[in-house]
Amino acid sequence: MTVCLKRLTNGLTVLTEEVHHAPVVAMQAWVHVGSADERPEMAGAAHLHEHMLFKGTERRGVGEIARVAEASGGEVNAWTSFDQTAYHVVLESGDVDTGLDLLSDALRNSTFDAEELSREIEVVVEEIQRAEDSPARRISNALFDLAYQEHRYRYPVLGSRESVRAMTREQILDFYRSHYRPDQITFVAVGDFDTEAIHARIAHFFGDWENPEREGRRPRVQEGPQTEFRFRVLEEDVKQARFSVAWHIPEVSHQDIPAIDALGMILGHGDSSRLYCSVRQDRQLVNGIHAHAYTPQDPGLFVVGAGLKAENLREALSLSFEEVFRSRNGISEAELEKAKVVLLSDSAYLRETMQGQARKLGFYQVVAGGFDREEAYREAVEALSTADIEGVARRYLSASPTLVIQVPEGSEVPERQEALGLLQEAFESEEVSGYQRNEEGAMNLRPRPAPVGVDTTVGPLGVSRAELPNGCTLLVRQEDVPVMGIRAAALGGLRWEGVADSGLANLFASLWCGCTERWSEEALAEQSALLGGGISTFTGRNTLGIRADFLQDRGLHGLELFCDVLLNSQFVPEHLDRERATIVEHIRNRADHPSMVAFEEFTRALYPHHPFGQRLMGSEATLATFDAGSLEALGAQFTTPDKMVISVVSNWEAAEVIDRLGDRLGGIQGRPLPAAPSLDEPLTAFQSFHLPSEKQQSHVVLGGRGTTLMDRDKYVFEVMTTILSGQSGRLFLDLRDKQSLAYTVSASSVEALDPGYVYVYMATSPDKLSQALGGLHGHLDRLRNDLVSEVELQRAIRYLVGTHSIDLQRGGARAMMMALGERFGLGYDQYTRYVEEIERVTAEDIRRVAQAYLDPQALVQVVVGPKEGEGEGE
Repeated sequence: MTVCLKRLTNGLTVLTEEVHHAPVVAMQAWVHVGSADERPEMAGAAHLHEHMLFKGTERRGVGEIARVAEASGGEVNAWTSFDQTAYHVVLESGDVDTGLDLLSDALRNSTFDAEELSREIEVVVEEIQRAEDSPARRISNALFDLAYQEHRYRYPVLGSRESVRAMTREQILDFYRSHYRPDQITFVAVGDFDTEAIHARIAHFFGDWENPEREGRRPRVQEGPQTEFRFRVLEEDVKQARFSVAWHIPEVSHQDIPAIDALGMILGHGDSSRLYCSVRQDRQLVNGIHAHAYTPQDPGLFVVGAGLKAENLREALSLSFEEVFRSRNGISEAELEKAKVVLLSDSAYLRETMQGQARKLGFYQVVAGGFDREEAYREAVEALSTADIEGVARRYLSASPTLVIQVPEGSEVPERQEALGLLQEAFESEEVSGYQRNEEGAMNLRPRPAPVGVDTTVGPLGVSRAELPNGCTLLVRQEDVPVMGIRAAALGGLRWEGVADSGLANLFASLWCGCTERWSEEALAEQSALLGGGISTFTGRNTLGIRADFLQDRGLHGLELFCDVLLNSQFVPEHLDRERATIVEHIRNRADHPSMVAFEEFTRALYPHHPFGQRLMGSEATLATFDAGSLEALGAQFTTPDKMVISVVSNWEAAEVIDRLGDRLGGIQGRPLPAAPSLDEPLTAFQSFHLPSEKQQSHVVLGGRGTTLMDRDKYVFEVMTTILSGQSGRLFLDLRDKQSLAYTVSASSVEALDPGYVYVYMATSPDKLSQALGGLHGHLDRLRNDLVSEVELQRAIRYLVGTHSIDLQRGGARAMMMALGERFGLGYDQYTRYVEEIERVTAEDIRRVAQAYLDPQALVQVVVGPKEGEGEGE
């Protein structure tokens, strides 16, 4: 697992790492050009290139690169940032040459066909309009535009509609020829290969590529120091207010960055951070708050942001400023230790997947000055002192930041001078001279308990299975993995909710594992961070459960913490009131997310009486009726250990894990589960809804009821929706690539213990709505009436088989599959039969399923957006 760096004679940098824990290879080509390298008239060019490199080469037509990748069981995609444009492919290790051929062909031989360029420009415009519909994206763009006055970090990576539409093919080709050259590309490969062999193959595909005789990347104009307070108010059509404040900090390679990153952890990372505990948890002034250091290749920003009610702005700003400036004095050793663990644990989580490790290597090599800087960064983090953190806070967190406030139209907001006064008062206050906190004792690992005395069998996959006396099932698999993954799954969630208790399971999950008899909220979050991981909960249509991940060397302590939260979680009334208020705010702010509104209306129409038609968050009316007793009763009925399947993937011996879990969990039982709900009658008439919205895009959901988790048709649905979706799918190639109707178009299915649903989704300009709806209905007609081709069928099957391996790289993912499979009665090893079931699907199966489930008279269509012609599209 040694990283190998080579450079070809043409200047191409090659970085490889041989890893064999999964039959997967990730390859990434990092082009050393981003939006910050564009001329003003070319704003958005780097991102447009990201789109065009998959739109055809001298050897391959439109969509063929994606088709070949997906037919090889892989995924090909790209991203653009301020500093680089990266193209990546992830596939099974037997297809290395396919991946190299695809990336080489795209980088070297893209044709930039004029007609395809024209169509793709309209797709990018759709993407820009989608971003403009996002309140969070708008305030972020405004912050960068105000914080940077000279550097091109001030401009959005996507560009503007005007700049993108104004680009000519000649300009695009000039940009391509200047920057897409081997001496400005770093090629990264991580995975299941032989190092010498892959170096030879990389040289084969890239070695004869010559550099052009022209200027490449030019020096950037750098930002000068900011000496004044900058302020802007965005009064917009939003439901929730937001603020975002930023201070200038150095570039990623600067010696102060480890301390600045740690400062971000202490102030705004996780539920034990200062801002979360003070502004959200204690004072309940915000719905959410965060802080982080944005550290690109050139000097970046330290950002603090929050979403909140407009009436709380002044108080929230004042308290947030106080907490930020308090970091100049009084960082505790406990805070520093937690920040170090979190920062150093990132590499362990990235090592779980080939693509994560490749992205880390690429970032260090291209942006941070060399892949070996990762080790220097780790050493610097380990050596940090509290004085180092306080020092960077004093050095960079001045009284002259940039502040942007976003509020609903008509809101009362502080003027510039008032905001500056709040800032200066916090900066000068004696109250921020130090930081006091209650330190709670660290967790001590108990001695290994005596064996629990239950029968343990070793079955498929080498999994040790034990059933405790109360019925709790334990599944433990020992593997050489960097992270211990624990998953606990119980039946529960939306399926068992009536109209009167709609949203109870979601509220329960938001508070479950929040605090225990021993650990307060802050102390529990801090203990999780000190173990290099975290504990979270999940709920949905069928389940309630817990996810827990910890660094391996702290895994046994993690088991202790997991058991404590499972057995001893408390529902404190003031915490309940806080979470209820937060969920109510999310319900009221739904209009800021029209796609969410579309899906809620879609399921409501599909399930007029069944719980699946209810909103997972519930309603303001139902939430008002819940108290701590309601939550305790739900826990006693659904989440006691006797109803749990608990799976663990780690490098600890299975016997020790079983003994520790069995000793704590084996004797506890709860109330029986309630009866399952009755099913709705089948739909017999097409239903169509159009909900008005003032956004720039219309969001369309079209579909019908689907099948269950136990029905083999779920595999047919997967193949069918894959034929529709993906970059080589019918919807993408026709409605996006050919007709330029959308940036986002997809198809999917949802299975549950009761019948789920199947749907197609699209976001399009209002003036293109009729054409888009016609296209969606037309593709469903084709599925019902015609057999899919053998080529399409095999591409979809191969893609699903390959991505199955990719998706299971993380130990936590395998633990989740085992827990859910066992809980649903399918067997913990059911995911190992996935490939066989997918490969059994036939074209006739797909037509049969389409006819059965996508009957035009049983479909629901929902549109959320302006009426046709009311938007700004052209």
